[in-house]
Amino acid sequence: MQRCRQCVNSWPGGGAPGAQQADTVVPFGPAVPSEVACDGPAGHGAPALNLVRTARYTPYNFIFKNLYEQFQKQANVYFLFMSLLMLLGERSCLFVGTIKAWSTAGLLGLMMCVTGVVAIADDLQRHKADRDTNYGREARRADGAALTSIPWADVRVGDVLEVHQDEEIPADLVALCSSDDRGCCYVSTANLDGETNLKLREAVLQGSGMDTPCSGDVRVPAPCADLYSFTGTLRASAGARPQPVSLAHLLMKGTRLRMTRRCRGVVVYVGNDTRMQMNTKKAPSKMPNIERVVNVSMWVAVALQAVMALFTTVAYVRTRVYFQGLPYLYPDGFERTLCLPDALAYFLTFFVLYSNLVPVSLYATMEVCNAAFALYIQGDDALRVPDGLGTERHASVRATNLCHELGQINHVFSDKTGTLTQNIMQFFKFSVDGKVYGPLKQWI
Repeated sequence: MQRCRQCVNSWPGGGAPGAQQADTVVPFGPAVPSEVACDGPAGHGAPALNLVRTARYTPYNFIFKNLYEQFQKQANVYFLFMSLLMLLGERSCLFVGTIKAWSTAGLLGLMMCVTGVVAIADDLQRHKADRDTNYGREARRADGAALTSIPWADVRVGDVLEVHQDEEIPADLVALCSSDDRGCCYVSTANLDGETNLKLREAVLQGSGMDTPCSGDVRVPAPCADLYSFTGTLRASAGARPQPVSLAHLLMKGTRLRMTRRCRGVVVYVGNDTRMQMNTKKAPSKMPNIERVVNVSMWVAVALQAVMALFTTVAYVRTRVYFQGLPYLYPDGFERTLCLPDALAYFLTFFVLYSNLVPVSLYATMEVCNAAFALYIQGDDALRVPDGLGTERHASVRATNLCHELGQINHVFSDKTGTLTQNIMQFFKFSVDGKVYGPLKQWI
């Protein structure tokens, strides 16, 4: 059987990456025990979960992952370096330590905690959205002639699901039967490829009634990310002749059933094995434009700090003999206690003294402003759209640190897919044998 080139090693019990994995036989129907239908295909162990995970953090990786992300901000690296430098001057004789290390380190820790709290608030919204998708949406499982409502998270390979018009398909299904007399159904794949035109899909068991229990098995290849290739076989009953199954019979997760009242299909891929999940890229940690500007501005301030420390050091070295001889400064005479040469030691001393040129609360202030901006966006009644279920929903902010990017858009790039143009074509003119037919009006 033909296999797609982008096979992914996420099938339970899969081998090494790139290895050819065996096709899987998925039994379905009322005669199939639930433990067989729910287990990993071909008895590969623990059942695959039909879960959607978009959250960035877990209780176990939050501290390490968030610290890594926060130290991508160059100001945090700078203040950590300054805190260590202050501690070195405070605990050694290398240079004169005039500022306590805890004053900068404590404030840095406080600001990082504020940023961490904002990150937690953002991720809690992602967890809530995941729970709403996994447990707030329900699918109809056909248990013989009866239908049972189950949350999306409980959908397993081998379940026979019934989908109604305008509903989103919860997993990758092979269409078995449809309410259409021709055994056809239409799906919208806008969530997968952005195309708004409907795709025609065919039921494998054309002519079977919707309320007739279906049983048999379907042989499918290993999970694959290719949206345009699928091959398999389906047997409606034991000993029956296998029927070929292709992309025309596959209802992918994320698509919506259109212009068809009802359709039933057998689940062949769930969770991370679905085409949609395999084509979903991990959300990167994005850095807004204003942070790039702040990073550059910070290093300009650090360069100015170094120049000021250099000039102050030169002035001190040139006048130190005079000041060291003043009795009201050194009543018992000047006694040198520094280990480093004066030029280097006092350069570090003045560099630490001028460290307040870069405000330690800069990034935390930006995070608080972004969080307030996000609350205004989510609560704006003018930013409501219908959700297709008769109600309206407000705008949702997925990353608060990108809110201010909304006012800095310079260019909008769009291809001609019909999203904006609606693919409306109007007659202008045509030419036959050199003669032009049509209105003379020139379109602008």
